[in-house]
Amino acid sequence: ITGTVVVTEELTIPGYVIDPDAKTQTVAVNPDDAQVLTVYNAPKGTLVVEKFDKATGKPLEGAEFKIVASTGELLADNEGLTSTNGIYTTDENGQIVLSRLSPATYIVTETKAPEGYVLDAMPQTVVVNTADTQTIRFYNEPLAALTIIKRDIDTGELLPGASFTVKDAAGAPIGKEGQYVTGEDGTVTLTGLTPNTAVVVSEDEPPKGYWNGSDLQTAMLRSGELNTVTFENRKLGVLVIRKFIKGTNNQPLKGVAFRVTSSDGTDLGPDGGVYYTNAAGEIVLTDLQPDITVKVREIKSVTGYILDGTPQDIRIIGGQTQTLTFWNAPEQVLTIQKFVEGTTDPIQGVIFLVTDSTGMVLGTNNGAYTTDSAGRIVITGLTPGVTVTAKELRAAPGYIIDTTPQSIMIREGEAQTMTFYNSPKGSLIVRKIDSVTGEALTGAEFIISRIDGSYVDDNEGHTSTQGVYYTDRYGEIRLKNLDPDTYVIREIRAPEGYVLAGEERSVQVNASDTQTVVFENTALQTVVIQKFEADTTKPLAGVVFLVTDGSGNPVGSADGKHMTDENGRIVLTGLTPGTTLLVREIRTVDGYALNGTPQVIVVGVDAGSNTAAASVPILKSLNTANSARVLDASSITTGTGNTLVFYDDPLTTLVVYKYIEGTQNEPLTGVAFEFTDGSGAAIGPGNGVYYTDTEGKIVITDLEQGTVVNVR
Repeated sequence: ITGTVVVTEELTIPGYVIDPDAKTQTVAVNPDDAQVLTVYNAPKGTLVVEKFDKATGKPLEGAEFKIVASTGELLADNEGLTSTNGIYTTDENGQIVLSRLSPATYIVTETKAPEGYVLDAMPQTVVVNTADTQTIRFYNEPLAALTIIKRDIDTGELLPGASFTVKDAAGAPIGKEGQYVTGEDGTVTLTGLTPNTAVVVSEDEPPKGYWNGSDLQTAMLRSGELNTVTFENRKLGVLVIRKFIKGTNNQPLKGVAFRVTSSDGTDLGPDGGVYYTNAAGEIVLTDLQPDITVKVREIKSVTGYILDGTPQDIRIIGGQTQTLTFWNAPEQVLTIQKFVEGTTDPIQGVIFLVTDSTGMVLGTNNGAYTTDSAGRIVITGLTPGVTVTAKELRAAPGYIIDTTPQSIMIREGEAQTMTFYNSPKGSLIVRKIDSVTGEALTGAEFIISRIDGSYVDDNEGHTSTQGVYYTDRYGEIRLKNLDPDTYVIREIRAPEGYVLAGEERSVQVNASDTQTVVFENTALQTVVIQKFEADTTKPLAGVVFLVTDGSGNPVGSADGKHMTDENGRIVLTGLTPGTTLLVREIRTVDGYALNGTPQVIVVGVDAGSNTAAASVPILKSLNTANSARVLDASSITTGTGNTLVFYDDPLTTLVVYKYIEGTQNEPLTGVAFEFTDGSGAAIGPGNGVYYTDTEGKIVITDLEQGTVVNVR
């Protein structure tokens, strides 16, 4: 190339910037001439964005920033090759490091603060030049927390269950509709609150039993500090108004009316602040506001007593039970009081006949008066000097009548009392149990009568049962309100599966007395007869046994005959404990020898041995049924527990071979042999004579083991 050459740098290497003032150079190139042009590039700049905790200076990870050029162009990473939409997030060191930035002015704005921190929305502007590193720092202030503390003003005890509303300064609820409740530790903590702002806390509902007297509280929230507000409550008060009869040892007066107001006359409670004394002569007012003055005034007395119209005041002390006591003087009155014997428990519904000393009845009901729920009869308008007599006509259900009358002379200006007592009637419990396990038995039937033979009906004779009762699921019959007497109890039917004992018991039931009589029943038993092949546990089905009791009577159906099932078993149920059973095999199955040895078992009794002496009736039964031989007691086998086991020996086969002498066992046919047993009796038909067959063989089957066979 010769001549004038113009060289312009169009593209540099990554990380560097073309100098616009030196990007074009001109050089003259002559023939045989070598010219050198040198171009210099400056490296691009770097921007570091750092995020710190404003309070501690700790680097913060996870802050999100948007970075744009002053022209508004979003800053992409990797020299524009990687799009991020201008969004970058601080790393674990709290930094964003962007290198190879073109010289420009950049605007950095925080778009999302790390969790638990307040967003710093103020953008920062920075100029990045070539070969330059610029660092800008952002600081986040931690969000604030607020703890609401609830405690007893007197004891300092922390109180759970108080509810609060929390709002910001503008009145907007803060979180969960602004509702918060103290936990078991008496506190509730709100987190994630904006620092340097004010919140307003109001108590909506105090803990149960406390007065809500708290005002609103305002807290200025500071980050990095323990922000608390404390509310204190005082317990509600309790006032007990007591009314007694004057001149008595605190005898209560029921039904007296009082009006309760605050010191300014405001009614306390419903119904215009009117309350009535209960049977204990008391009015109990709970949940009263502490530190107020309560005024109590009697506005109506009960018949026979003079109104005490003098009011009483009291200042309520939170957390305490306070008492005001009023007394009423009686009019000229006679009270007849009825109690349970040995107690002061009143009896309602007792009828008395009340007469004067001339025998004239008092009142408008022919002299009959009935005790109220307090066990009381109050008679007013009596003439001083008159003697009044009261006699019980009818007791309340469940009580024994006291027919002894009482008399009293009426004295002027006095409240007089006659006291009567009734003893509760007695109770009887009949209990039925299993004699072995003690388990309660349902469905046992009894007849219960008095010693004179009359039946005991239920419900004090109002419900007819003809004296018949059944044990319930607890194995019991319970009879209440029984008159003192001797009672006879007899079982007439046992529960299903049990032996009727037929026992009769007598028991004396007294007043205020509970007698328990226990009857035991023994369960009916099961006996198992098991049949095996001898020396094995192979069951034999189809073997027939005869079962009789100790008197020789057949047991079960089919005249006492029972056959073993596929398991070689006979199961006899519903047997009375103590029953003696005689069991004898009377027919076996093909291929087995009959076991003629009988066995005896006492049901429900473990014999504990293999032999036992048989009773005379058992021997007689055996000898009658087996006249071929006479048995004695020592020949009878007894079972163990409720199981009898019999074994049958398999029958055997005898083979006799006949060969021609001097041959290789060549059979000889038609030779006659005579077979007899050890007693000389012929074995088999034809007088015991058998002939060899074509194989020279005679086969005799079904021989009992141990049989002696003579062959001739």
